[in-house]
Amino acid sequence: MARQVYADNVDANGKVFETVGDNIRKGARAGDLLILEKIDALDHEISSLQADVTENKSGIKKNSDDIYLLNEDLVELKKLYDNWYKGKKLTTFGDGITEQNLWQSFVKDKILFATIVNKGISDTRISGNINNAMWQNNRINALPSDTDVLTIMGGTNDSVASVNIGDISITNHNTNTFVGAYNVLISKLLYKFYNLSSGKYSDINYSGLIKSATFKDIVIYIMTPPFNANTNYSGENSARLKAIADATKDVAKMWGIPCIDIYYNSGINTENVNALLQDGILPNNLGAKKIASVVVNEMKSHAPIN
Repeated sequence: MARQVYADNVDANGKVFETVGDNIRKGARAGDLLILEKIDALDHEISSLQADVTENKSGIKKNSDDIYLLNEDLVELKKLYDNWYKGKKLTTFGDGITEQNLWQSFVKDKILFATIVNKGISDTRISGNINNAMWQNNRINALPSDTDVLTIMGGTNDSVASVNIGDISITNHNTNTFVGAYNVLISKLLYKFYNLSSGKYSDINYSGLIKSATFKDIVIYIMTPPFNANTNYSGENSARLKAIADATKDVAKMWGIPCIDIYYNSGINTENVNALLQDGILPNNLGAKKIASVVVNEMKSHAPIN
């Protein structure tokens, strides 16, 4: 059937215009192209935004990591600020393990003492009437009066000499026994630094001691000697040295003085003595770090309040 042409669809030359439907279909195709262009543009914009989000996430994570590290730095700075020991004077009193002056350097790095004075003398004991026994006046007088913190470590040479431990009692002041000599040593330290008018034991001579001008609130730590496996020093199965370490802890308890337990807590034992002790007795660098670790942690846990 021939297509019917209406007058309003014919121009002056008789050419037929496209119908309304044709125009709608053309418009739809043009609209589709415009929509596709907009979709492409939106896809590009979305991709850009997603890239920005990814970059921002990376930045946020970096910032979060930086904040975490800064908080850690802040904690450490607060620890330094709150460090009671910082700028104080430490005096270390003892035998050859102290005189060696090895573990002290690691303590200073961590605790930040201004000064460490070494008053160790090798081959000396806590007890007995031999020269330079640690309870004697000349050893006590050699300790600086302006000492803020004092560590005492002895007993290794008492073990060598098979010294009698003695009664575990604060009334024991027999200086030929380990406990008695340690009691006299502590009593003399308190007489000296506390500026006491009299000593604890009436038959012990305190008159030759140089006292502080006023009461000195000194912090004292008693240290057990480190483990060693040399039977000449420690006895069979280290029985003598173990007894000395146990008695040292008992003395600390009797006087209410904190004990830094090197013997049991340093990690030096029969299996690693060759790696940690340079001659079976004195610590090497690694052994000194083991000792210092116990000292630092105990000092921190017993630090006075600022």
